[in-house]
Amino acid sequence: MIIFNIGDLVYDEDLGVGIITQIMQDGYEDGDGYYVGIVYLVWWSNLGDTAIEFPAELTPYWVFESRENKK
Repeated sequence: MIIFNIGDLVYDEDLGVGIITQIMQDGYEDGDGYYVGIVYLVWWSNLGDTAIEFPAELTPYWVFESRENKK
C-alpha cells in the first residue's frame, strides 16, 4: 500500500487528476470487529469538488504519467 502526503497528485480513471488535501481516519465494522484505517480527502479537477477516497482506490500520478509516456 502506498502512503500519500498532503499535496500529492493522484489519478483515477473516471475522475482524472486530483490532489490530496487532508488525511483522516475512518472506522468500519465488518462483523469480526471494528477497524480504523486511513482515508484521504481528494480534490478532483474534473469534479471541481472533494471526495473521500480509500488508499487502494488511488494511483499516484507519477505512475499514470510514466504509463502514458511509454505509449
